[in-house]
Formats: sequence, C-alpha cells, structure tokens
Amino acid sequence: MLSPVIRDEILSVRPREAYRETTIPDALDCVVDYAADKQDRITESVQFNLVQRLSGLRDHAFLAELLRDVEGWLRLFYFGMLYRVTAHVDDIAAAFNESTLLRVPNTTRALLELFFVLYTTYRQVYQLKKESRGSTDVEKAIRDEIAIKDLLLKQVRATRINWDNPFGGEWEQVKADCRQTNILSMMDKLPDETRELARRWYGVLSDICHPNFGSILYVMDHDSVDLATGTLALAQSPGKRAQLEMTVDLVSAPLAFACLQHVSFLSVLERLLGQYRDGVDRFTQ
Repeated sequence: MLSPVIRDEILSVRPREAYRETTIPDALDCVVDYAADKQDRITESVQFNLVQRLSGLRDHAFLAELLRDVEGWLRLFYFGMLYRVTAHVDDIAAAFNESTLLRVPNTTRALLELFFVLYTTYRQVYQLKKESRGSTDVEKAIRDEIAIKDLLLKQVRATRINWDNPFGGEWEQVKADCRQTNILSMMDKLPDETRELARRWYGVLSDICHPNFGSILYVMDHDSVDLATGTLALAQSPGKRAQLEMTVDLVSAPLAFACLQHVSFLSVLERLLGQYRDGVDRFTQ
C-alpha cells in the first residue's frame, strides 16, 4: 500500500473537495481492510441453462438447486467486483508510490464505473427480492429467482467485444444476452443526492483519460507556467510536487466516494450470499 512518506505527502495537501471528510489514504485503507479476511480465490460450478437442469427436479430438490445456482452466480458477481476493486486500489497506491500519477485519475474513473455496475445490479436484485418477500405465490418467487440468476449471468458476461474471436472481423458481433448496458445509463440510475456529483466527477476524470485538455495537465510543467505572460511549459517529467497537489485535489472526493460505496454495497451483497446459503441448507436437509 502507500509508503509512509507518500502517505504523509498526500495528507499535506488540502483538496478543495472531499467526500465525507475521507482522505485518500483512509479511502484506500477502507477497501484493503474490508478485503483482508476474504478468500483470494473462488471456483464455482454454475448452470448456463438452468431451466433444463431444473426440469427433472421436484419440490425441495427443485428449490435447493435453484437457490444454489443463484448463489453461485451471485458469488461470481460479488468476487468479480471485489477482486477488481482491490486490484484498482492496489494500482492507485502503486501509482502514488512510483510517482506515475496519470494512472490515478484513470483508475479512479474505472472504480466509479465499477460502482455504477454494482449499484445498478444491486438495485435490480433488491427490487426482485422486495417483490417476492412475504408473498405466498411460489411460482412468482421462482420466476423472480430465475430473473435474478439471468441478471447476474448477464452482468458477469457483459461485454461489447466478441471474446470468441476478438482478433477477427466479427469482433463486434456480441450475443444479445451478453451485450453490455451503457455505463452512462447506469450512472443515471444513481440516487438523486449522488447523481450530479457522480456526473461531474466522471466528466472531470474522463477529460483526463481522453485526449483532451485534462490529460495535457499531466505533461504540464506547472512551476514554469506563467498565465500573466501567456507562457505554457510542457515536460516529459513535470514537477512531482505540483502533480501530486493537482492529483490529490482532483481525485480525493471521487476516490473516497467510490471506495466507501463499494465497501457498503459489497457488504450488502455479502449478507445476501449468506441468506442464499441458509436457503440452500434449509431445502437440502
């Protein structure tokens, strides 16, 4: 993680914007602490055609198999999120330690995108579970669980690339049930109190990731710039302190938001996994 020297340097910068008064080191530590006791490898046996598998089962065996498969897809989604989030957090810490700071806004943007997917999926799963809770309509409950499984299956495989042949002329021919949802559409589904903040943060980070003025800021020698005389200076290796101050100023709020929200919603999914495991155990006894 962050070296003690770099941690102190980051904390010496006062960003113009923060999220819940959370510093960059605290945000990164939040993810690291959450992931510390989680298994670092999983293997799941899941069904791609669940209906065919269920057709020969009845009663408790049917319900146990259904819940077991939904649990498997949920585990794949959960750990797929967790491992990517921790990989991005590790990369951000390494970027600060190595003073390769252009990586920080790029990776923070990726963390935001992951959260948009996590929140959208959570919201859809929660809505289906809410509709089934307390219902005596067993058939509807079964349909809802199958719908959750299909949703998770699509999110785990969501893509805009034909990974069966990514180097050929059919690289854009993606199956309909694997086609990704536009990330901006997911961002629009955020709660009102965070949507506009997320849109602004995402816009700023995207300007740095894309070949726009935001990315020029990372090759600008800020110590030699003189706006009064109209003097701009670019450098392959600009001043490290100026770059650090700019980076901390730009990413403190969105990085803290992404890290805290990931831990919050991953915790919810973790509890939901426990509920599925209890359900499987109940119907297999």
